[in-house]
Amino acid sequence: MKKRAISHKYTDVLSLDIGAHSIKAVVGKLDKDKLVLDNAFIIPMPEDLYKDGQFYDGQKVKDILEETLHMNKVRTRAAICTLESSTIITREVVLPSAKPHELKEMVGYEIQQFLPIELDQYIIQYKQLDEFMEGDTKHVNLLVAALPRGIAESYLNLLETLHLKPIALDVHSNAITKLIHPQSEVNHGDTVAGKTSAIVDLGHNQINVSIFDNGNFKFNRLLNIGGKDIDHNLANFLDFSLEEARIKKVECSDISKSFGEYNDESRFLNIIKSSVDTWIDEIERIFKYHMTRNTGNRLDVIYLYGGSANLNGIAGYMEEAFNIPVKKIKTISSVNTDNIKGNIDLGLYANALGAMVRR
Repeated sequence: MKKRAISHKYTDVLSLDIGAHSIKAVVGKLDKDKLVLDNAFIIPMPEDLYKDGQFYDGQKVKDILEETLHMNKVRTRAAICTLESSTIITREVVLPSAKPHELKEMVGYEIQQFLPIELDQYIIQYKQLDEFMEGDTKHVNLLVAALPRGIAESYLNLLETLHLKPIALDVHSNAITKLIHPQSEVNHGDTVAGKTSAIVDLGHNQINVSIFDNGNFKFNRLLNIGGKDIDHNLANFLDFSLEEARIKKVECSDISKSFGEYNDESRFLNIIKSSVDTWIDEIERIFKYHMTRNTGNRLDVIYLYGGSANLNGIAGYMEEAFNIPVKKIKTISSVNTDNIKGNIDLGLYANALGAMVRR
């Protein structure tokens, strides 16, 4: 999470967002303040190979990646990975302002005080959220993340077996903060400056909710629910296979519309809506926590991204539930896709794109 500069030796970089349902890959470079994409592709992930940051068959994942990178003619050796996992511990820590090396020692001491972990089994990183005066002393508010060392090593091993040069390992909640900032424009002109925004990653296994105030990251929460819940509910109630459930989910009608009569289609949509209602309840708890943190906190807009953000009508359905504008991320001003033929669903690649920014 600490800001690091990418080596000038590498121009193009491969960024991989590895998930339980698929791997999102982007190839490109950072040109001044723009991410210039040269390639973007999605690799389906067979079940039971990966879950919650853990590889269950690293060799198969390696074989899948090796074949797909060859097919897509990826030549760059520089690689970045981004992940999210419930095993990653994040906390906000307030400390007296100090030099970087002193802060590092203080963070290690503090995290041992309130987390029952063996420090040498975790990689600890932090980023500064803000600073303030308390009496005559300047303090800093830090977001501290503790990543299990075993997970980090498994990613390192994967890249090395692919003969790639590891540049960085990022987490989704940090990656998105580098894609959304005060100067960002979303969907051709919708500015985040002057607003409090919720950026919600609707993933297959997890939902990640990040709150931004005036484009500046405030906090995030990870929920262990996601698109898989719809698949399993459809399979259980309608006697579908999981694969059939996924296909029919993609082809479903607009869930924000009402049906006057009870039939097979309305029953199908009601099962989907029931899953989404559970998401809404859990997300709303996070929003309420944000509202109670400080007097005057508000929420102006919700942006959706990730695979389940493509569920037909979900933005409208959530907008009615929250009574706040809800929009799917389609474009981001800092991302240039001119080199890619055809249309690209930018929301699917947002985490991989954010991880490319090393500043």
